[in-house]
Amino acid sequence: ILLVGAGLFLRSFVHLVAVDPGFNPAHVTAATVTLPNTPQFKRDHDVGAFAQRLLDRVSSLPGVQQAAIGFGRPFAEGHVRTTFEIEGQPRSQPGNRRLVMARPVSPAYFPVLGIPLVSGRMFTDQDRTDGRQVVLLSQEAARRYFKGVSPIGQQITLGWERDTAEWGAHHTVGGEIVGVVADVTEQGAAAENLPVVYTPFAQVPVGDITVLVRSGLGASAISGELRSAVHDLDSALPVYGVTTMDNALGESVAQPRFYTLLLSGFAFIGLLLAAVGIYGVISYGVTLRQREIGIRLALGSSRQRIVRLTLGQGVALAVVGIPIGLAGAYWLSRYIGSLLFGVHGADAVTYGVVPLVLLAVAALASYLPARRAARVDPVITMRAD
Repeated sequence: ILLVGAGLFLRSFVHLVAVDPGFNPAHVTAATVTLPNTPQFKRDHDVGAFAQRLLDRVSSLPGVQQAAIGFGRPFAEGHVRTTFEIEGQPRSQPGNRRLVMARPVSPAYFPVLGIPLVSGRMFTDQDRTDGRQVVLLSQEAARRYFKGVSPIGQQITLGWERDTAEWGAHHTVGGEIVGVVADVTEQGAAAENLPVVYTPFAQVPVGDITVLVRSGLGASAISGELRSAVHDLDSALPVYGVTTMDNALGESVAQPRFYTLLLSGFAFIGLLLAAVGIYGVISYGVTLRQREIGIRLALGSSRQRIVRLTLGQGVALAVVGIPIGLAGAYWLSRYIGSLLFGVHGADAVTYGVVPLVLLAVAALASYLPARRAARVDPVITMRAD
């Protein structure tokens, strides 16, 4: 039962880490700065101006190849879950709302993370507050809400209203769809891909700023440089959530990795106990049957036949126990189905390999006492009796 459970979790984990996250985490470091709700950062203009100064400062750091800012990052909080409407189409109704994750980002967000463009164009430095409002869609958003139709050029309005002095009492986020980018596993490999709408950070500046840096420097070196860059602009602002995207990707599978290691450890102990138990039983049996084995050898039985006879007894124990164990594992696998990814609780590969492993271990545990039985000297055995 333990071996089947470990096998299921191991195959699930292999499937999980094989999932393409949709971006390239190598050499990317992230850090977050939260601007306080003070008069200094009350207006969007002030937030946007600080974010641009921060981006320029980080981009000029030695060793930095490219830098970007955004509201959050993959595998972390930092987005707005909202509805949206498509111009020229009927409004979505309660219970069947079009839901998306809205994320303001700078133009370099996509090249820094290596998120490819599928169609249309990326954001540019011209997509600012004084320009026309534009957005990008993820593939999932385009697939889900624009079935069979190109979304490029269509106008959408998000249900995300922001109070800004520049735009009057309320500013509704949205704009023209200018491109579609590849999906990113925002919430982890096992989670469903969410439809995402990206907006230019300059047009929708927010106070929670995540800085993403692609650099050839080590994580510790670039972390120190990021903190220095923020403190040069405002020494009162804390920098937190500093991590590499490789670490963030690893943390996203930390729980299934823990389950796999834990159950694999128990399975190994169980397999070891099974081997020791079979070895002990067969060894004891050989000790009790030394006279019988000596007589068999004296009457002409070959030593190979003695080995096969003793070995067969150990394997028979496993053959009897395996169906019982498989039945128990199948019954219990129904309760861990929600923890598996890409693998069914009745996975044929696992249920096929585990019996072979058990048989191999049983055969090995039985072989050692079987060899000892074959070395019995019939003369000495008979003389002792």
